[in-house]
Amino acid sequence: MHHDWFELDNGQLLITTEDDSHPDNFVMDVSEVINYPESSDTVYQLRMREVLDTTRVAIPNVNAQGANDDKDWFHNNRSVYDVRNQSFIVSGRHQDAIVSFVQSAAELDHTLELDDINWIMGPHDNWVEAYQSKLLTPVDESGNIIADVTANLEFWNWGAAFCFNPSRSAGRCQPCGLYYF
Repeated sequence: MHHDWFELDNGQLLITTEDDSHPDNFVMDVSEVINYPESSDTVYQLRMREVLDTTRVAIPNVNAQGANDDKDWFHNNRSVYDVRNQSFIVSGRHQDAIVSFVQSAAELDHTLELDDINWIMGPHDNWVEAYQSKLLTPVDESGNIIADVTANLEFWNWGAAFCFNPSRSAGRCQPCGLYYF
């Protein structure tokens, strides 16, 4: 487990893990639901490299990952489950992106596809054409589209390490929005 976990209503844990198929086992781009407390068996899994562009370099990126995919290109610090939309929301720090996936995409026998992505929140730089329709369009308080990244640096979720739904009642996540850090 890397950094944090999120408890689902049924007691299972949504955790971030390393990619065990990577030679140095250091690439944090997998989210799993384990059948805690009964066992540590994986019941759901999202492998970001199956659908996201591992060669995309987010700007600015303090880790300057290379196109040869030998570094921690995504760095998943936390994943949460949104009961409203029945979706998994994953924070990719090194991609400056928070990504929402449909729940069915996490079935163990499923390989992620572009249609499994609900949306991507983050700066629009360096995303290839295939992802453009998934990028959320930011607007200011007047409803005007925010397109100039340099003039609106404080708006974007640069290097977001953490996302969560803050409102809980009786242990259940309530519809309330998404916060990120």
